[in-house]
Amino acid sequence: MNELSRRSTLRLAVACALMSMTLSVHAQTRISGDRTRIERPSLGSDHLSRLVLDHAPDRIDLLTQPDLRPQVDQLRSELDLVFGGLAPAGSSRTICDVLDAMPCQVELVAPGSTSSGCLLGFLLGHYEFQGPYGVAGAPSVPLDLNGDGALETIVKVSYHSDFAECKETCTVLDYEGTPAGWTVDICDSDTCNGHCGNSVGDVESAAELEIIGEVLDVCNFMSAPLISGELAEKIAFQHLELTDGSYKVCVSDQQVTLGNPRASVRSNDAIDQLFRIPDTYATGAEAMNTDVWFAFNRVISPISSSTTRSGTGLKRVTLSLR
Repeated sequence: MNELSRRSTLRLAVACALMSMTLSVHAQTRISGDRTRIERPSLGSDHLSRLVLDHAPDRIDLLTQPDLRPQVDQLRSELDLVFGGLAPAGSSRTICDVLDAMPCQVELVAPGSTSSGCLLGFLLGHYEFQGPYGVAGAPSVPLDLNGDGALETIVKVSYHSDFAECKETCTVLDYEGTPAGWTVDICDSDTCNGHCGNSVGDVESAAELEIIGEVLDVCNFMSAPLISGELAEKIAFQHLELTDGSYKVCVSDQQVTLGNPRASVRSNDAIDQLFRIPDTYATGAEAMNTDVWFAFNRVISPISSSTTRSGTGLKRVTLSLR
């Protein structure tokens, strides 16, 4: 190659580099399936930004929310480690694998805390924590609303379309001492408050699983109004040994899986139906919703205030998606 050719090649390389730099400082719009995606270069192309852009692009601005910034930075660091241990990109890795590798752990003993996995689930639109928090729905320190010394939390778990491959949510329950009262309440409806069924007028599925003391109950999907002459009723119960112990519960469409070794309760006829994901019974704004509500050391309703149906003894919960 002569000197003239070398200079021409160098000029071309510099021009390409400058063009690349110029393009990198402008937002780029890409079409992914049926979704238009806006990439913000200031966020970079790290694992967290890519996950949010791919699965919950409407929440991308939360990555620069001042109240969340310290937790977001910590989450980015942890995601780098998690992705290093997962199968490489382009394989069968799914969003389910990521959330299973980074479970949401909530400490229910003072001072209380939530793990980075809770924030990841929130940013991806899977978890929403209910309570007086700085950023609506974001995980924060659990509170003792009724003053009984046990911290409480309520989490709404939603399965939007990106989670179609992973519709089972599991929670590992860790107890300290012997539990009393309601330590677990899981239901299709946000108006469930223990003892089966939701509020009158709330026409959506109300399958419910509760742990009161050391007794576990599973109720069918019937709402408070009569359906074909039937009321909500208990279809399964189990006496547990929970003192200083752990127990695992998994909820999916028409099935509840309990304990270790695993035992299942499945829907088996037109009356004894379990959790509906999506909710084919709900009407109006709630029609076909994919929400399941999890309350710990209390019942779900009322969401925004304390309740006399509460419990003590549950010290930690770990939520994961499969």
